[in-house]
Amino acid sequence: MNPENRMGPKDRRPPASDAPSPPAGIRAIRMSLVAMAGCVVVLGVLGMGLAAMAGDALDPWPGLTMMLVGQAGAIPALTAALLGLRRAAAGRDPGASGVRRVLRLTAPVLLGALLVAVAAWVWAAPGAWLSTVACALVAAQVAIISRLLSR
Repeated sequence: MNPENRMGPKDRRPPASDAPSPPAGIRAIRMSLVAMAGCVVVLGVLGMGLAAMAGDALDPWPGLTMMLVGQAGAIPALTAALLGLRRAAAGRDPGASGVRRVLRLTAPVLLGALLVAVAAWVWAAPGAWLSTVACALVAAQVAIISRLLSR
């Protein structure tokens, strides 16, 4: 065997990059931005799928309303992350305190809006309570994600 092929574990390091690593605050804001954008897109796709599968036999609006409430909760957090990334890249707010505050506020506001929407749909269309509650639980995952991102 060639001695050059017998490299130990210490010798198997990836080559060093010349580009500097972004600060931790920018990485956290970028992750929040991608997560909230993903929430908006996924809830939109699930809502379209729900409407397509419901067809003419079922009323899709109770479930769609829950998805729209979830999107409405994720969009302000997405906007705050976008603006926070812009501020952090300019060096004005490297700690992302504004983004963290909005993410922390998103969860209780979204859960409250979902509870009000579920109560309204259960009162208006009692036969659709199961789809309303199921879609509200799906939309409530945005609150869980925003709470996890705010830490």
